[in-house]
Amino acid sequence: MSGRNSICAIIPTYNRAAMLKESIDSVLAQTQPVDQIVVVNDGSTDDTESVVKSYGDRVSLLNKQNGGKSSSVNMALGQVTADVVWICDDDDIAAPDAVEHLAPAMEADPELNLCMGAYCSFRDKAEGRVFAPPVLCPIAEEPNIHLHYLEGMFTYQFASLIRRQLFDHVGLLRTDIDRAADYDMFMRMTRNMKAAYTPHICFYQRQHDGMRGGSNNQIGPEQIIEKQLGYDKLLFVDVRKNYTLNDYTPTFARNWDTARAQRSALLQKACIFARHEMWDDAREDIAAAYKMSSSSLLPEEARLLRRVAKRAAPWEWRAIYKQLHDWLPNIRACRVENEFGQLLVYEACRPLVGHARWALENRDMHDFTLMTRLLISILGVHGASTRVLSSLVS
Repeated sequence: MSGRNSICAIIPTYNRAAMLKESIDSVLAQTQPVDQIVVVNDGSTDDTESVVKSYGDRVSLLNKQNGGKSSSVNMALGQVTADVVWICDDDDIAAPDAVEHLAPAMEADPELNLCMGAYCSFRDKAEGRVFAPPVLCPIAEEPNIHLHYLEGMFTYQFASLIRRQLFDHVGLLRTDIDRAADYDMFMRMTRNMKAAYTPHICFYQRQHDGMRGGSNNQIGPEQIIEKQLGYDKLLFVDVRKNYTLNDYTPTFARNWDTARAQRSALLQKACIFARHEMWDDAREDIAAAYKMSSSSLLPEEARLLRRVAKRAAPWEWRAIYKQLHDWLPNIRACRVENEFGQLLVYEACRPLVGHARWALENRDMHDFTLMTRLLISILGVHGASTRVLSSLVS
């Protein structure tokens, strides 16, 4: 076993003095203490500086002009000397035993560059703090963490310990994509570097209606998903350009013959781009997979396509609805051109059926109407009604 790693928690912050204290307190309360806490004040105009100074020498403060979260993290990374960094959010809360669950794996394996855990979200309401179920990664189904990241951002920096030297290999955080810099960072880090995952909850993500971003790029709560989708698409234009087909090969197909492995890689690729609403690309990949071999999908391939159903939040669908004209022709074509595409589209719509059912049961006719319109647009009247009705009687 290797020796103990020194750990520095980095907390970038901008105008969140009211929430920052709870975040700092949660880091200080770790059952396995960190060696240093650095708060980077990104040009805040509220009481941030006095909040940090109230902790005395337990918390270090770096002040800078406002430039966004990425520039704040990059500034801290240029100054800290710890073996491992823990990038924390100023509006979220660390689980008390987060470090205790993440650090041992990195101490036991010097080649492990990144160890990450799960999280769950919460919202403060009049009746108290309400927690959602944890967000877990099906790592047993697909051990390749990088493929999970390509499918979607399944965990965040606050749930991760990262070796400081890893940034020397993959570079610092990008400062031109505010709402996707952490996603880009994780994709670069997990592509060719050793990473591990634990299903233990490592932080609690606060859902709130405050502003995001820096002073020059303020993002309101109603814009978050739409902006996120836009930034994600920028990232995945580069992914499509720079990745080879082999990069998409799922673990179960690694030892298959070349033709079967390539078909599975194309199906995985289609699933990834469908998850990011890039249905023109998903349609192209599905068509290529079907052209390569139209024989029935193997059980592993069918399970792979079902992972596209991970899109679950109704507010994501509301944002997608605004861009309906951009992707509707390709998702319709994907559904009717071959049976592989049909399964992909049906699975992509499965959460939508659940949202429509929930809205109807809770008499939320606005959401029921919106979700139903989406289903009809994609599946037609018969296909949509069949799936909603079967959901209601199941």
